[in-house]
Amino acid sequence: MNKANVPVSILLLLILCFGIGLVAKGQANFRPGYVVSLAGDTLRGEVDSREGGTNAERCRFRAIPTADIITYSPTEVRGFGIAGGRRYRTLTMPVSDARIRVGAVAGLPYFMEVLVDGPAQLYFMRVQGYDHFLVASPVRPLALLQHGIERVDRKMGSDVVTYQEELTPYRQVLAQALPNCPLAQRRLPALAYTEFGFRRVVVLYNDCQGSPAMPLAKRAVAAHVRLGLMGGMSRSRQLFDANSPYHGQAILDNATPTAGITLALTVPRISQERFTLQTALLYGVDKSDREYTAPAPGTLNGVQGLRLHFNVAFLRVPVMIRYTYPRGRVRPLLEGGFVSTIAIRSENYHQTTDYFGEFTSPQMDKDFGVIGYGAGVGAGLATLLPGGRALSLLARADINYGFLTSTPVQRFSALLSVDLTK
Repeated sequence: MNKANVPVSILLLLILCFGIGLVAKGQANFRPGYVVSLAGDTLRGEVDSREGGTNAERCRFRAIPTADIITYSPTEVRGFGIAGGRRYRTLTMPVSDARIRVGAVAGLPYFMEVLVDGPAQLYFMRVQGYDHFLVASPVRPLALLQHGIERVDRKMGSDVVTYQEELTPYRQVLAQALPNCPLAQRRLPALAYTEFGFRRVVVLYNDCQGSPAMPLAKRAVAAHVRLGLMGGMSRSRQLFDANSPYHGQAILDNATPTAGITLALTVPRISQERFTLQTALLYGVDKSDREYTAPAPGTLNGVQGLRLHFNVAFLRVPVMIRYTYPRGRVRPLLEGGFVSTIAIRSENYHQTTDYFGEFTSPQMDKDFGVIGYGAGVGAGLATLLPGGRALSLLARADINYGFLTSTPVQRFSALLSVDLTK
């Protein structure tokens, strides 16, 4: 028997510690800052500047690095600031267009990041996984900038035609909030729903009022790392190559469970939450105990036989670029990338028949490869659970080279993953 062994416990421990370390770093990052109390007093110290959507609903503050952490809600302070120019104000969420889903609740206070300040202000917050942009000006109270898609059924003769209609109420809101400024108004009819576009028209309006917008730091670009769990079923299939007398028959054709941990990396400035780098450490097992026959004119009965025992435990490490549609309660996703497979335990041998058709002693397979490599693609659906954690259902197909024979291993998996962190 051939056994290939890797110190699995050490490998798993190192990777898990590395992943948790990345998450911990991304989830807590205290920087110099301040909190403004309800009485208007400024308390200086350090503020947690982490990404991930929690800044809209809470502020973690400590007076000095060794002091206890105090968590403030929007009802307890007027706002807070972080070194580098990022400022948050406590404001009440306005009423939204009922046709378009949002994460925030109208009438509740939130910490809103100030993107542009001046006569007109532009704000941003992320709640329950949804991005919210808001604008206020001397002639328009705080209003939400919304964009969405509506399904419309229209009767045409005896038929009903269904189509999707783009909803752009954000353009009407900006037109009302930024009047008497031709430079800003002329951009609104074709203005895209982007932070860059909103910044530009609000800054132009403030310039028209003779009050240049205050320079503020752009939203943080720090990478956001999420740790999760993944599990499901994986079907593996591998055939004998063309040089084998058993060509076309399956070496592997079975379905087994697979499970492991996942890491997702997002760089908001680059991806705008649409693209993420997804990787995972998934454990699985491939097994096969089969017998095969093929014509053999030189034997007593004209047939040769093969008995194959194949039992491999492995770790799969997919590295995928994933695109997730940015709107809707249930969001489609697509992904593609590379997949590596590392054998951590193998037990592989075969027996052949002699001239009389009797099986010989088991022979170990010395040519078994420890590392496989290949590519994969996937498609699925994602949604947000209460609390803002993502749940994904994924169908993935990959092809892997490097194990046992020159023919690839094809794998088809149905996987369910859930984020442990936001």
